[in-house]
Amino acid sequence: MTEALLMLARVGRGSALETDSVDLATVVAECVDDERADAAARDIRIDTALAPAVVTGNRALLGQLAANLVHNAVVHNLEGGWVRVSVSASPAALVVANSGALLDRGVVATLTEPFVRAAGRTRSGDGRDGAGLGLAIVASITRAHGGSLDLTPLPEGGLQARVTLPR
Repeated sequence: MTEALLMLARVGRGSALETDSVDLATVVAECVDDERADAAARDIRIDTALAPAVVTGNRALLGQLAANLVHNAVVHNLEGGWVRVSVSASPAALVVANSGALLDRGVVATLTEPFVRAAGRTRSGDGRDGAGLGLAIVASITRAHGGSLDLTPLPEGGLQARVTLPR
C-alpha cells in the first residue's frame, strides 16, 4: 500500500503513470485468492465471474485497487454473508458487491474521503477494521487511470462498488 501511495503522489505531482497492457481479470483473481481464507473463517461466500478485460494501466495500482475493494467486501460484511466479484470487458469494469449493514446513501457518498467509515463502525481492536483509507485510495487510483467509481448502497444491506476503466 505504501508503494501505491507513493506512486499516486508522484502522479499527482505531474509524473506520468507507468502503464502496460493488464488483464484486469487476472489481477482481480489474485486478489480474490488472497482473501479466501479470511472469508472462509467468517463463513463468507465469494462468487466470481471474471471475463478477460485488457486495459492500459499500472498493474501494481490496479492490484491495490482490486485488493482494497475485495478486502473491504470481506471485512465489512456479516458472518455467513456473501461477496460477488465480476469483471466485464465491454466496458472494462470491476464490480464488487457484498452483504452487510444497511448504509445510508448520504454516508456512502462520503466514503471516498480519507478516514471516513460507514455504518457507525468504530475501531474494534480485532484487526479487521481499518483507518478509512481503502476507498479513498481506490478513488485516487481510478482517477489516475481516467476511470470512474460508483458506490451504491444495496437495498438489502451492503455495498456495490463499480470501477469502470477506459480500454
